[in-house]
Amino acid sequence: MERTAIAEALREHPDMRFTFRYLRVWRDGNRAIAYAEGDNGVIGGFKSLLTRDGETGWHTVWAEGDGGSDSCAAGARHYAWAIALIRSYHVAPDRLFPGVTRQTRDLERAAKTDPDLQCVGDLEGGPEGPLN
Repeated sequence: MERTAIAEALREHPDMRFTFRYLRVWRDGNRAIAYAEGDNGVIGGFKSLLTRDGETGWHTVWAEGDGGSDSCAAGARHYAWAIALIRSYHVAPDRLFPGVTRQTRDLERAAKTDPDLQCVGDLEGGPEGPLN
């Protein structure tokens, strides 16, 4: 049931199908956070963080997709925001989102070398604001 609700929150088109590599949910009292990673069959791979408070539905609050590209500096900010959000749910970031701390460090290092280098896909939500 939770998997279906998360897939519906991620769905942008009625015919979109998902293949999940990771789907992890962490409950923290009356709220929950989920990490989903996989392929959506339309534009390729995705990584998303979703949240739910109380009985409200799931909402995507952070995402990276395969399309387009953003700078290492933007990626470093985006991933650091994800880590802070995950920690606010009292869970170790890598337990929910495998490899997120290493990815963040790698982006921070690359941003110091060349801040304008494009090294991440499309970034949505996160420090730039909510998706839905």
